[in-house]
Amino acid sequence: MMINRAQRGWVLLSSLIVLALLSLISFFALRHLTLNLRAGAAYSAQLAAFEASEAGRSQLHELLRAHLATRGWPQRFGGGIEDAAFAGVSPALTLSAGTQRLWYAGNSETAGSFAPLSLDVDARYAQDESSATLAVYRLRAIGLPGGNAAFAQGYEGAGASLAAGGGALIFYLHSEGRAQKQSASVITGAIYRQVLEP
Repeated sequence: MMINRAQRGWVLLSSLIVLALLSLISFFALRHLTLNLRAGAAYSAQLAAFEASEAGRSQLHELLRAHLATRGWPQRFGGGIEDAAFAGVSPALTLSAGTQRLWYAGNSETAGSFAPLSLDVDARYAQDESSATLAVYRLRAIGLPGGNAAFAQGYEGAGASLAAGGGALIFYLHSEGRAQKQSASVITGAIYRQVLEP
């Protein structure tokens, strides 16, 4: 049985069309897969940056709590208090070089408001490929309920004694976490209240 030449050409043409169609489908499937991989990697980097930001902020909270309790800095930061008093502070946390911390005066004592995104860096936290830059801004001092409100005036001013009722310092803790070679960035913040009892 003989096949004429017209039939042979049609088979070739239809197979080329099917091949082109399959190639087009595979191209779009590969592109969709690549997009999913990039989205997954970006989400993973964002989670790592968030974890770095939160870890740094919690470490800053521990440092601030221990500092207010001991009224000093750990020896590894150049202070006179033994490092054991700061046991909850991770070795991954370091204070930024420069002037003495201004956590009591804030960046501007007379400012009615502040810009959280432009605070001076006070500390750094680094773990593996993740890191965080940290800043502390003192918002205010308040007398505790039932206590002597003169605490706020005494602590903020030149007075050195605490009122009988005690008080609290309110801080804003700011942390910008970065992960995977700085490709992802997340900012977290928290209002921190430290109770000071006489």
